[in-house]
Amino acid sequence: MSNVNLPQVGNGAASTITGDEAASADSILKRDSNGDGKLRRLITPNAFGGLSNLGFLYAGLVSAATNTTADEGNTGFNGFSYLIDCSGGARTFTPPDATTCFGKLLAVMKKDSSANALTIDPAGTQTTNGQTLWLLLAQWDCVIFQSDGANWVILAAHLNQTVFVQTADSTAITNTAAETSYDASAYTFPANSLRAGDIIDIEAQILITAHTGADTLTNKLKIGGTVLASSGAVNNAANDVCTIRIRVIIRTAGAGGTFTCYGFIADGAPGTVTDKPITPVTGSIDTTANQALSLTGQWSASTASDSAKSQAFTVRRAA
Repeated sequence: MSNVNLPQVGNGAASTITGDEAASADSILKRDSNGDGKLRRLITPNAFGGLSNLGFLYAGLVSAATNTTADEGNTGFNGFSYLIDCSGGARTFTPPDATTCFGKLLAVMKKDSSANALTIDPAGTQTTNGQTLWLLLAQWDCVIFQSDGANWVILAAHLNQTVFVQTADSTAITNTAAETSYDASAYTFPANSLRAGDIIDIEAQILITAHTGADTLTNKLKIGGTVLASSGAVNNAANDVCTIRIRVIIRTAGAGGTFTCYGFIADGAPGTVTDKPITPVTGSIDTTANQALSLTGQWSASTASDSAKSQAFTVRRAA
């Protein structure tokens, strides 16, 4: 049987399939395990309804052009991959009716670094992995999904678990006795992005940069109007730190959703203060609405001699 020459893929050189490995109309190519970027082994895509439905090669080749246009490829769906830019605002991708394209595969990626969400919203009452909506929140989040003839099923996903990282110190809270948000320490979960079983890990650190007398500082971590953790009123000294580590578990989703959380707070001199467990909080959360995480501080007196700023705030999500 004659050789079949294959084109170059990525930075790899052209590869050749020989003998019993020769390509046929029923076969697709699979990247070899040797990691050299060449394509050698054949698999049959019968489970996917044939090459016409599979529409892509595992090595990254696609049967039609990648889509990047403003309509998110919603007209025609001739391509396999859709690279969507949400830097101008939140966007929605609606795949075709799953009942009309059994076996069809689509890949959707959010390619920008903005906080704007990309929502995958199947037609009518159809779902993706049983969810009416599926949100991509971070840059390079990507899902590959396939029609089962009734709904869409995710076959593979790359989801960045870190959804927010504070990259600079906040403005100092000083010369006020009002509860004030640390302005660099906030993140909002878009509506419908939280699902039952989601785990959210939040870490924060606050530095007391100046302090006088018996004045106290109370630091709080909140989701919406619910306090997840509070340091209580602490008579800190300059250069003390308050470190908060909290885990939130979404128990049920929807307008009447519920959550529970637990964690630790350490508030005092670095190297000497010990972690103290918080009182666990169980509460309600409307996952169909935006839910804002915030970090606040409140001095007991208004003076320029008291000052604190947040230095770190990270939010990670796992499902």
